[in-house]
Amino acid sequence: MRVLDLSGQQLTSVSVALEDYPELEVLRLDDNALSALPAAIGRLRRLTELHLRRNLLPEVPEALFLDGVKALLREDAAWLPSAPGTSLYVRPFIFATEPFLGVRPAKQVLFAVILSPVGGYFSGAARPLKK
Repeated sequence: MRVLDLSGQQLTSVSVALEDYPELEVLRLDDNALSALPAAIGRLRRLTELHLRRNLLPEVPEALFLDGVKALLREDAAWLPSAPGTSLYVRPFIFATEPFLGVRPAKQVLFAVILSPVGGYFSGAARPLKK
């Protein structure tokens, strides 16, 4: 399965069983009541689209995200990978920063992006695991 659309299902949580779908590329979770996401989503290495609009999660404006990544790329340009087989891992994240512990959406959050160079995993050309 490459696309999973769970939009509008009144979900309050997402199962960690998502990691049973390693080929998942698009996950649509719009129009639910999600206030957190399982770490299993971060282990979906082929996931390129994650749709979360209209949930209980704070939305980060696209321009803020792009400006943040661009600023970080400028700041860290000296160590960006350029060798064949290398890439750049981009991880945006948000977390609550308010002095409150309870069950409700956060009213105050911090948005951050980290970058990490990634070396080649294979000692030659990458080969598919399945044919």
